[in-house]
Amino acid sequence: MATLKYKASAVSAGIAVALGTSPLAIAQDDGIEEIVVTGSHIRRDEFSGRAPVQIVDQPVKIGWLFDTLFIEVHPPLEEKQQQPAVLVETAMDLVNAAWEQRPLVLNAQALKKALQEQTGMPVAIAHRARD
Repeated sequence: MATLKYKASAVSAGIAVALGTSPLAIAQDDGIEEIVVTGSHIRRDEFSGRAPVQIVDQPVKIGWLFDTLFIEVHPPLEEKQQQPAVLVETAMDLVNAAWEQRPLVLNAQALKKALQEQTGMPVAIAHRARD
């Protein structure tokens, strides 16, 4: 059985098209039974492999977007399970720190819901107090 090693390229494909045939048809005319492609223009994932990963253990995050204060509450890591009271205390410390930057009007229901659901999605919990 004869084997042809064939490197895929735009030039070879162009020649085959110009001749009005395909590379496979040319190979069959020569009595070749198998074509092995040794190169390809298929893009590969260059980011796969080993890469350092840093795990951020911060279940409660808070931040302003314009005049709205948002909170993100993530479920704690498995090895860092804590009492709900600790989560509430952390959230209130962050809200108090935000209030020191800008006086705010807190939506207690939205804060309570965010602390209970722990979706990790930003939730609006306050807006800037108007003077």
